[in-house]
Amino acid sequence: MDDLKLGVVIAQIINFGLLFFVFKYFLGDKLSKAIGERREKLEKISKVDSECRERLNDANKKAEDILSEAKNKSNNMISQAENLAKNKKNEIISNAKKEAEGLIESATRSMEKEKLSMINSLKTNVMDLVIKLNSKVFDKNTLNKAFVEKEIEMMK
Repeated sequence: MDDLKLGVVIAQIINFGLLFFVFKYFLGDKLSKAIGERREKLEKISKVDSECRERLNDANKKAEDILSEAKNKSNNMISQAENLAKNKKNEIISNAKKEAEGLIESATRSMEKEKLSMINSLKTNVMDLVIKLNSKVFDKNTLNKAFVEKEIEMMK
């Protein structure tokens, strides 16, 4: 402790006191005010940050809800389109079957008419041939006509 002089210690204490007084008098209020303002700004920033985070979370939730709703609507639209396509397909198939049945029925009727026409034509040709043969076998037309009419009656 020999090296420590009492005068130096007192001078240091006085220097410290002066420095403290100058600091407190000139800078203390300004620094404490600046520190207070900074604290208030930090608190405001913290509040704004928490509000922004809440808004961001709400916006994300709304976006997810909108996306899920859009997916549901698109799935519903797809299923409706598929059902509509199936119904249209069934309707087309049904119409095609009806048209095919109509064509078959029409062709059958046409074939029946053609068959009857051919049979009548064949009968006429056979009758003409028979009359010609009979006219050669029988010399008289009256006998020939009577024979043909008798045969026609027997065929019916």
